Amino acid sequence: AVVLYTSGVSGLPRPVVLTYGNLDATRNGLVAGPGSGLDVSTVAYAGLPISHVFGLNSVVGSVLSVGGKLVMHTGFDAHEVAELVARHRVTAISVAPLMWKALASAGDRELFATVTRATYAAAPMPPTVLEAVREMIGVEVAGGFGLTETAGTICHDDPTDPHPGTVGLALGNTEIRVVSAGED
Repeated sequence: AVVLYTSGVSGLPRPVVLTYGNLDATRNGLVAGPGSGLDVSTVAYAGLPISHVFGLNSVVGSVLSVGGKLVMHTGFDAHEVAELVARHRVTAISVAPLMWKALASAGDRELFATVTRATYAAAPMPPTVLEAVREMIGVEVAGGFGLTETAGTICHDDPTDPHPGTVGLALGNTEIRVVSAGED
């Protein structure tokens, strides 16, 4: 279906081939996940690059798969994004923690009054940013985790009952095994 590039820990770009089945499994896991809230009434801010698996599949793919709407946006200016959220009555925002940090100081709570689902991935969320975002938008913020090789999100916390500092449980048919550094 798509070839995305990732640099992982090496810093050197390498191709990752994803099948339609890979993409579907991730989208289905997100949509069916606890507290997902994604449905035809979803209006999602889509400001992540679609050349990255988080933007392409975890946001755009999952929202389109339920018939929701996307507010597509290139570049990132936090004040402009806050205005877009208000103008288009966005209900769901999924961005990286650095973007949340900028949004938390970009506008007043009224601009985010329609947001009911707030999530993050791509990096750990600093506790101070998490608290600022909660105060600014008035909803809980849930974390997720994934890789380009897994077609995006494989673990996600419940947006209706998040546990700060975690990335939640495995989605769908995902099996996860934790191994020590010395184990094969």
